[in-house]
Amino acid sequence: MLGLLVRCGVDGPELETALLRYQLKILGRGGTRPPFTTTDRALLAAAAQLLSRDRWRSFLVRPDTLVRWHRELLPKRRGRRSRPPGRPALDPSIKSLILRLGRENSRWGYLRIRGELLKLAIDVSATTIATVLPPAPSSDDSATAEHMDAIRDSSRRNRAPMSTAVARPREFVTPVRPAAHPRDGRAMAA
Repeated sequence: MLGLLVRCGVDGPELETALLRYQLKILGRGGTRPPFTTTDRALLAAAAQLLSRDRWRSFLVRPDTLVRWHRELLPKRRGRRSRPPGRPALDPSIKSLILRLGRENSRWGYLRIRGELLKLAIDVSATTIATVLPPAPSSDDSATAEHMDAIRDSSRRNRAPMSTAVARPREFVTPVRPAAHPRDGRAMAA
């Protein structure tokens, strides 16, 4: 409305006079600190935008109050959403993939799972993987003990028996000449 008045030919001094009369009406409501309605705030904030900054001292309120009222009356900007603090949540599909890799490959550590995810172009930290995966069973757990026994048994079956030789310091080891070749009976060159 004020913008329309200015476009119709009402100049700054006339607008300021009308604004002073309006502020006298506000003061006429009584009290040492008159309450400002939403309409009062809107009119004063709009008039502040039309008048020069040096004319703002004719208002009943301070300049920073006028700026705040103007900001409060503007519609909220839709483009800038405020995000909640902290890291964004992990995508549920990535979370299920981490759980699946951990379940199907129980001997893999966090870094191995992270490496496999990096091969799929999924960048997740090892710490995040550690928080997603359930904690490993404690060493007191019978399932862990059975698992470790199974690993030991399978490694014993697949390996040749270990020799009981004792390692000696290098200076006490005597050099051994190569044995004769079984086909021709000559000694192998060293």
